[in-house]
Amino acid sequence: MGSTAICSIYAKPIIDILVEISKDYKLSDYKKVIMKNGYICMSETSDRISFDKGYTEKGFAKRVFHLHLRYMKDNDELYFRDYLIEHTDIAITYEKLKLELWKKYEFDRNERSCVL
Repeated sequence: MGSTAICSIYAKPIIDILVEISKDYKLSDYKKVIMKNGYICMSETSDRISFDKGYTEKGFAKRVFHLHLRYMKDNDELYFRDYLIEHTDIAITYEKLKLELWKKYEFDRNERSCVL
């Protein structure tokens, strides 16, 4: 669902995965299983949990993943992705901004997220 899904722009080799579950289940029921598979819980609220895999003290590993666990229909990022796919000129502006900020915040994911 992230930049790697937008063919017209450069994207770091980070795969963003969105997993939606029914409100009949608790997100926290899945947390332990996901973490047993090498993911680190980066943030958690009652309706969202975000996990990362592949960050090291020296930067990115060969493969990096962001897994977003949410309830069904909590997927606004898909609208943003689809908009950028449809509007290549805006996507290129977005790409330039991301590249500008990449090195500055490469090792500070939280600060990078706040800027973007």
